[in-house]
Amino acid sequence: MIKINNDEIKLIVCDVDGTLRTTRKPYLSEKTIKELNKFIDDGCYFVLNTGNMPNHMEEFVKSVNPKLNDKTKWFIGNSGSVIHDFETKKSITTGVFDNKMVNTMVNVFKRNNVFWSFLDSDLSKIYFGSQENLDEFANLSNSKFKKNFAVANAEVLDNITSPKVIFKTNDDDKFDKVISELKEVIDEDLFQVMCWTKNSADIVIPHLNKFTGLLKMIEEINKVDGTNLTLDNVIFFGDSWNDIDVFENHKYSIAMGNAIDELKEIAFAITDDVEDDGVVNFLNKYWK
Repeated sequence: MIKINNDEIKLIVCDVDGTLRTTRKPYLSEKTIKELNKFIDDGCYFVLNTGNMPNHMEEFVKSVNPKLNDKTKWFIGNSGSVIHDFETKKSITTGVFDNKMVNTMVNVFKRNNVFWSFLDSDLSKIYFGSQENLDEFANLSNSKFKKNFAVANAEVLDNITSPKVIFKTNDDDKFDKVISELKEVIDEDLFQVMCWTKNSADIVIPHLNKFTGLLKMIEEINKVDGTNLTLDNVIFFGDSWNDIDVFENHKYSIAMGNAIDELKEIAFAITDDVEDDGVVNFLNKYWK
């Protein structure tokens, strides 16, 4: 049993990049896999809460345990707007930009010559602004998923709707300029910018974030499994800007040692770095 104060932790929720893996260490360590399975076998749910999408994360989830079960099948994606069940292959998607909105954003990106991409609304394909953008992203991704990448041609742009639009630049001033121009042409109440680095961001439907996704996930688990989980039964681990909504609203939010200072300042506690198995090291402190 994992117990903090008088609360039994039954749901372990983790961000992925910077929390469970890094570019240098893209896979879970043997120690983390072993310890996570110990907690799962004891009855804990293990759920990823990430900006990534389900089809890009199933293999990573199965690296914890290749055989999915009731405790490992759930997933929160697109920074809170997608709830997915890996066993049934069904997703609940809340919030999609219409075609006009996507194209308005794309015009701003093109004018500023920045990297951009977007996901189609059935979560199956990522479209990029250019072949160069696609190649850049593909070099950082598992080759297994490259078949799901394509360049956004005129036909795609004429028909696309999307739950998430991404842009990034290496120029801080240009990043701010793009945000400013988006606000000039789109009502600020119709979109939100969720930064995952200083000058890289997901643009998503407002009022949806990793915390609202967590609440929806708890609701779905309780409905499907007949449980009575509450936030008091949840522990969350994160490291970056798109985790801040959880940290601001949930008491058991744990910052990785490599997390941004803004999370560390409001965290329940700070654990070791991602490369030092910070997640399971912290959980073991409260394992009884």
